[in-house]
Amino acid sequence: MKQIHDSKVVNYQIDFESLKIEMTIVSEQNEKGKIVFEDLYAFHFEDQLPNSILVDIVEDEIDLFVIENKKSGKRKKLLLANGL
Repeated sequence: MKQIHDSKVVNYQIDFESLKIEMTIVSEQNEKGKIVFEDLYAFHFEDQLPNSILVDIVEDEIDLFVIENKKSGKRKKLLLANGL
């Protein structure tokens, strides 16, 4: 599989003990593939729905992840606390 952009996410499995995510995808050409992310300390998936499409994969420093997700994390805690 040469290109993963616009591939459909079939499933993924997160192994917190091994710090790994394995994702099965199908390309626009109907080629099946697997993406493996290792040594993860944080991850963020937006809008996880059936038939989700890969738009972007970014590797970044953990400090930047924390800064960018601090505001959304507070909002999610507030929504959960309010039962929404």
